[in-house]
Amino acid sequence: PSPSPPPSKRPPPPPSPSPPPPSPSPPPSAPAGPPGSCFFFLQSCNQMNVQLNTWTRDGWGEVNARSGSDRTACVQTRRRGFASWCGVSVGAVTMQFNAPQG
Repeated sequence: PSPSPPPSKRPPPPPSPSPPPPSPSPPPSAPAGPPGSCFFFLQSCNQMNVQLNTWTRDGWGEVNARSGSDRTACVQTRRRGFASWCGVSVGAVTMQFNAPQG
């Protein structure tokens, strides 16, 4: 019997490309109250002792920056402030304004 031919030398297949990083999932539903409140949700932050991926009331902003009585103060001014303080883009910060009653 004749010997079988040597196996063909094929180069290994190229590595599969890595999948893209998962896009951040949207935050869970924001608290709908109490009236006259402002909440923030941070997906990332470079500060220590900051709770990520949870809605947190902006108590300081409500007292000192009118974030509980002024929609713009909550959803724009405070959002930019959190992003700057955390060293992240504003896209990593979600705000929820609950208008005061009356």
